[in-house]
Amino acid sequence: MEALIYVGAFVFEYFSRTRMGMARYVIYMNGKIEKAVDVNLLKYFALALLVILLIVNIRKWLANRNVFEKSCNAIFILSLISIFIYGLFLFKYDAGIKRTYLFMLLFYFVASILNNTACLILSKNK
Repeated sequence: MEALIYVGAFVFEYFSRTRMGMARYVIYMNGKIEKAVDVNLLKYFALALLVILLIVNIRKWLANRNVFEKSCNAIFILSLISIFIYGLFLFKYDAGIKRTYLFMLLFYFVASILNNTACLILSKNK
């Protein structure tokens, strides 16, 4: 599921660069979103939520690392990578550099939440 979200983010970015109608829609929606919501507050709140989930996952992993299977360890590592991708994108770009910035943040946030939730569910089963 996470891979599909990352592919969807890439496809969204590609079509917003190559198709004028998609680019116009993205610019229109960026303006609408920025008027309705304080984007800076929202993106840092999302980062704080992901960091809290990461801390919970790290504590569970450290407490039960001998019990977990290799698949759970892989999911834990993927959750670290997904939060790193979100943070990197958050601090490297902004809406002035990348038109699809707000949409891409949403894609990356959903992927990170899915991965961290899967890690939490698997750790509760052990």
